[in-house]
Amino acid sequence: THSRGEITLFTTLGALTGVSDHSDGTYTATLSGDHTGVGTATISGSIAGDVTGDLDDEAQVTITEGKPALAQILISASPESITTDETSTITIQLRDQHGNNLTTQRGTVTLASTLGLVSTPAVYTANGIYTATLTGDSRGVGLSTITGALDDPDDEVTGAISDNAQVTITEGLPNLAQSDITALPGTMTTDGSSTITVQLKDLHGNLIVNDRGSVALSSTIGLLSSVPYTGPGRYTATLPGDNRGVNGTGTSVITGVFTGAGTASGVNGSFSDNAEVVITEGLPSLATSLITANPTEMTIDETSTITVQLKDA
Repeated sequence: THSRGEITLFTTLGALTGVSDHSDGTYTATLSGDHTGVGTATISGSIAGDVTGDLDDEAQVTITEGKPALAQILISASPESITTDETSTITIQLRDQHGNNLTTQRGTVTLASTLGLVSTPAVYTANGIYTATLTGDSRGVGLSTITGALDDPDDEVTGAISDNAQVTITEGLPNLAQSDITALPGTMTTDGSSTITVQLKDLHGNLIVNDRGSVALSSTIGLLSSVPYTGPGRYTATLPGDNRGVNGTGTSVITGVFTGAGTASGVNGSFSDNAEVVITEGLPSLATSLITANPTEMTIDETSTITVQLKDA
């Protein structure tokens, strides 16, 4: 009925506070969960006082999973670097307040990303893990930050997850269906010229900014120059007039073919897009215009028709 010495307690799981001596033959301590996780905690003790040694008896406490803790949940990405053509798997691991992994489903996890398109809500797979997929989108390249929120009404845990993941999104492959061919100006005379520009784009319509191969162009009217890379992601050529069409005039359709190089070596073929240039009559050229006579021989009694045919350069 009074203090008989000092009690020390030990546990196989969880954390024990110091032992309080109530001076009436009873001693108390508090067992709390900690980072050692779940399972059966065995509590044993010893006394040092009127008698000294280990106590024969022991107690057991079953420790089960606690609530998810928004400050402890982990969001990770694998891989952490993708192109706009690729995907990254986003993983959310539920954890309790002590950082122990939870092993059961606890509500719904929604995700958002600053770049790329992330599937949401995340899908529960097993062992407290939810997964989602991040793909490139029309917002382009850069560092994408993926954030999440948990809605767990059963545990009364709802709100933003403190952790986030980051994925670097880099330039994808050129896409022949998305790339553009443009002409400026869209109307010219046979004396003039139009600049033909090919702008490479990826499958989401993002501008490519690097030299990814070579471009060849052809036109139905007009004589195209070579097509050098001028950057960023652009190839340009010049279309002057020629003698095709109706006296060199008409609507010229410009089409192109791409041959990939380096990491884009698998991208080869015709662009879906084309450009059109309306070519109209140019100025007469004194050097190419013709003066003809018909007939070229006649008697003094006869006549010959003299014709002047204007031509452009």
